[in-house]
Amino acid sequence: MLRNPNVPLSNQSGWGANIHFGAQLENHKRIFSRIANKLGGSEKTAKEYLSKCLYYVNIGNNDYIANYFLPQFYPTSNIYTREQYAKLLINEYFGYIKEMIDLGARKFVLVELGLIGCTPNAMSITNGSCDEEMNNAACIFSDKLKSRVKELNSNASTDSKFICTGRIDKTTFIGFNVNASCCKTLSNASCVPNQTPCQNTTKFVFWDGFHTSEAANQLIAESSYKDIKCLVNS
Repeated sequence: MLRNPNVPLSNQSGWGANIHFGAQLENHKRIFSRIANKLGGSEKTAKEYLSKCLYYVNIGNNDYIANYFLPQFYPTSNIYTREQYAKLLINEYFGYIKEMIDLGARKFVLVELGLIGCTPNAMSITNGSCDEEMNNAACIFSDKLKSRVKELNSNASTDSKFICTGRIDKTTFIGFNVNASCCKTLSNASCVPNQTPCQNTTKFVFWDGFHTSEAANQLIAESSYKDIKCLVNS
């Protein structure tokens, strides 16, 4: 546990028994208590230990894909404009970040939203072209994220460090199939059960209608590492 307290921090919406950011933070608090016990019962020592860890936070895509842009299931888009919704999410986002800081976290990599309008599912609805309304909504969120990171990094009263890493566009995936999913999908973009997926999974960016494949995630991680080396080595 001390070598790898790996708590995924992905805020999910809409599908199955997903664990949202707040619930995962509660899990992290329990891990914090266990770490403190292993380090002699000292919360101060646990916080010092966690201050050396790198927190990679990649959330928000599903709040749009599986909520805001599903008006047939959720009223969100009728309640909030895209600007209002992004502001709401960012305020909630950094409320959780503050709680993480209170537990000792100091190094953060925060990821902008992807081009959610260019997923296979979104493109199937728009006759093969990207849904720019979805992409524009993602850009509003990402702009607010970058603005908040800039504000925090310029605050002399904090010793926390933040990096906002950009989304990956299609030019990163040369040689990949960027428009289709590896598996056949249902109307909700999940894979059809008990069906054989594509033969060469390493050549597809998307596993299903929304989620990136292992091969794509590996490439994204390698690209992101270039942006965060300074935090890893600090």
